Amino acid sequence: MTSSLISRNATLVGRAATLTTLVAALLAPAAASAQTITRGPYLQKPTTTSIVVRWRTDTASDSRVEWGAAAGSLGNVASDATVTTEHSIAVTGLSPGTTYTYAVGTTTTRLGGDDTDHRFTTLPTPGTRQPIRIWTYGDSGYANAAHTATRDAYFAYSGANPSDATDVWLMLGDNAYFLANDVNYQTAVFDFYEDFMRREVLWSVLGNHEFYGGNTSATQTGPYFSMFDFPSARESGTNGVASGTEAYYSFDYGNIHFVILDSMDSSRAVGSAMLTWLEQDLTATTADWTIAAWHHPPYSKGQYHDSDTEVNEIEMRANVVPLLEDYGVDLVVSGHSHSYERTPLIDGHAGLSDTLDASMLLDTGSGAPDTDGAYRKADTGQAPNQGAVFVVAGSAADARPFIPVEGHRLMASKLVSYGTMVLEVDGDTLEGHFLGHEGDILDSFRIEKGTARCPASPPSGCLASGKSGLVAKQGANDASDSLTYRWTGAELPAADVGDPSAESDLGLCVWDASGLLVDSALPPDAVATYEVAALATKLWVTDPEKPGLFLYKETTGAADGLRFAKVQTGAKGLMLVRGKGTALALPTSPWTLPVTAQIVARDTGVCFESVFAEAKKNDSTKFIAKATAD
Repeated sequence: MTSSLISRNATLVGRAATLTTLVAALLAPAAASAQTITRGPYLQKPTTTSIVVRWRTDTASDSRVEWGAAAGSLGNVASDATVTTEHSIAVTGLSPGTTYTYAVGTTTTRLGGDDTDHRFTTLPTPGTRQPIRIWTYGDSGYANAAHTATRDAYFAYSGANPSDATDVWLMLGDNAYFLANDVNYQTAVFDFYEDFMRREVLWSVLGNHEFYGGNTSATQTGPYFSMFDFPSARESGTNGVASGTEAYYSFDYGNIHFVILDSMDSSRAVGSAMLTWLEQDLTATTADWTIAAWHHPPYSKGQYHDSDTEVNEIEMRANVVPLLEDYGVDLVVSGHSHSYERTPLIDGHAGLSDTLDASMLLDTGSGAPDTDGAYRKADTGQAPNQGAVFVVAGSAADARPFIPVEGHRLMASKLVSYGTMVLEVDGDTLEGHFLGHEGDILDSFRIEKGTARCPASPPSGCLASGKSGLVAKQGANDASDSLTYRWTGAELPAADVGDPSAESDLGLCVWDASGLLVDSALPPDAVATYEVAALATKLWVTDPEKPGLFLYKETTGAADGLRFAKVQTGAKGLMLVRGKGTALALPTSPWTLPVTAQIVARDTGVCFESVFAEAKKNDSTKFIAKATAD
């Protein structure tokens, strides 16, 4: 009996021990699962010597970034002991314009990186003149087939390493639909561009759908302001001034000053905080180029977005555009309308579309280098009121028709096509290409700066004339001054002249021994008003029965006083230009010999020259000279 009881107690004790072990196992903390990156890493707020690396994890921990010159040699570390799922580390002590490899994780575990997919490049020193590529587009908020196609078209265009070919990546608002909140940004931006964001900084403007997503500019609160770090304290450049807000700001990349404005949730009124800052910022910059970006386009006839009726667009055009023009803005890019629209080189169009007149069109051509020539701005840097091009690039993920069907009458190009904008800046030249979703370039333009029509002294290498004559008459007043220059040659190749009615302007330059006397040019395609019906009033005309003959004629002398031109290409070449009136700006004679006259075909770069070593008459009323080639 005693033995049986002992055996029973031993069994009970064994069972109790087993139960205790089981309970202890159930109550013990679960083994920690591996931490996972759920967003990023992605790059923000670059400077010449620093950058911010951000990422999100599924569980909270401290943060660490390692970096170095190349994969496998990450000898530098920055850490933050704060336990969080939203990790942000400022990497400092870097060199300008330098590429680094990095890795992210905790102080004990590396979660990703140390390979060619995890690299960043610091900003070049402001003012550096180097080739710069900008990829920009708006309204990309759908992770759909169209957006996939436009993204992949750009990646194919950029080669094997798109991030290496991209210097500035700028989204123009409505980056996520319908509500631009954290969840939709994850789908349309962070997941969609996961690999690209590891290597390229994303800049952005605030769109109306960001506003719908709970983002407020006044308080800088909401998911948009939480997920991005923009340089409100002027960290990303030495030009401009601090805005004090991430709703609008500026930054520099090389010789370009970027101005990012808020057309949605900040006041657009004259005297408002944004416009006050904008003028201070533009006053302070010394960059070669100024590019401005905001969401609502000042000129557009999108299906749901008409710049003649939408308050945001009207106020940006009336209050912001004139200020930018006064400080020499070169290019403005916007989204909002789901289409592609591009103006020619314009200045001074602050009213509704029906207020457009010819004086606002500084060059009515397409700006395409291979057709009617680049848009030219005489001065470099921040020269006021020399014209800007305005682009609507809002069809990265959706394309809609124009209302009315012909669109805004200002546009040099307008397309209902999926695509994104590629900008190439090199020194004093900017080229823009609208890249379609199938990889084809659907529109191109070029802006050239520092192209003063006539240099201070005659350039060499021009084609000498066979016979030539120059007559300048000093009238009783400036309005009656006149000038005629005639150049003839044994042959005038059509390729040397191009098409003066379509390609960029013919320049007329005259110098004497003391310097430049006449600096003038004929526009490529002057019309009374920029409308389809007005195209019949072209001032350049051709004669189908006389191949190679081009004639220019108008009565006001609006083009620098020039009123008539005749160009005949072929075996017996002829160039004849006549001008009259105050706009000719004819200096008083006598002139100091020798006198040199040139006609310059700006698009081909060929010049045609006569040198007058003697004058038949050279007094206070006339200069008359003839020359014959030796």
